[in-house]
Amino acid sequence: MPGIVLRSAEIIKPLQVATGKLHGDSVYAFERDFEMLLHTSRGDYLWRVGEGYISNCGSIPWLGQKILRVKSYDPDNPLQNAFFFLHDDLYQKKGYEIFDREDSDALCRGGLREAGCSRFQVSTIDFCLMIGAWGHWGDNAYGNFDFLSKLEKVG
Repeated sequence: MPGIVLRSAEIIKPLQVATGKLHGDSVYAFERDFEMLLHTSRGDYLWRVGEGYISNCGSIPWLGQKILRVKSYDPDNPLQNAFFFLHDDLYQKKGYEIFDREDSDALCRGGLREAGCSRFQVSTIDFCLMIGAWGHWGDNAYGNFDFLSKLEKVG
């Protein structure tokens, strides 16, 4: 199957998260339900996340954030945050058996570009994800229940 391309995305229900620590990681817990509509080359998908879902968002190391000028969680860029959260969820759920790892990474790259990141920033983040996230496919490190997130094709 050819690679997926993100055409656009729109946040339907806005992000509202609280910060904290879990297992020594900085994490973000959804304080209310969130929805984002993804328009892709393979159709439209609605991603829903329920209150209580926990993620480490971008988890970009401090030095990387300084060099790239991209924050792991940026309160001024909810679309960027949403795609970091989506990437975490896709990896946790093994792409919901809809997308593979390559598709999940491509959606994150496309979303970061749509959120205003430069090609250099996105390609560097993608390289770091390739190195750092390879062992997290199917990993539910924060114990999220399956019902807390859902991805469905809507068009």
